[in-house]
Amino acid sequence: MDIEKITENLYHMIVDDLKVIDFPTTLKKIIEYHVREGINGRYSFE
Repeated sequence: MDIEKITENLYHMIVDDLKVIDFPTTLKKIIEYHVREGINGRYSFE
């Protein structure tokens, strides 16, 4: 098997896994959490 084919297969496996766990929504929740914590004063952005 050539490298390109292996890379392509791995890429699609990873992308499919991310779709299953709904990665964009998960990432958005993580960002929202950090923004909220920042607004609540737990982090300082200075």
